[in-house]
Amino acid sequence: MLKELAPDLEFDEDVQEVLLEMTDDFVDTVLEHASMLAKHRGSEQVEVKDVLLHLDRQWDMHIPGYSGEEVKKFPQKRLETHAKRMAAVRRTVAAANAAQLEAKKQAKLAAERAAKKGGDAEDA
Repeated sequence: MLKELAPDLEFDEDVQEVLLEMTDDFVDTVLEHASMLAKHRGSEQVEVKDVLLHLDRQWDMHIPGYSGEEVKKFPQKRLETHAKRMAAVRRTVAAANAAQLEAKKQAKLAAERAAKKGGDAEDA
């Protein structure tokens, strides 16, 4: 690949070795996940759609020459609906936390006032 891009450059042997190890690890990972996807589909064979699905979902890689018809996309409407629901949940949790914090402040102030009144009564 390097010779195609820059014929006058060469990799150091250590760099070549590291790149080969990384490539092997990547291929092993892709094949492992693609085989799990095939098994999930109930198939005994890994198909192109299994590899494409893994590359698309995990690595955000789209391979030229494949239409991607094999990989179904999530409907955007569902994702937007989910995002809106999650935002509502976050707002509710934040409001509950703020109310809880305010209640603690009010309780602390009331306790301080009660202690101060009790201290004034003892002084008199």
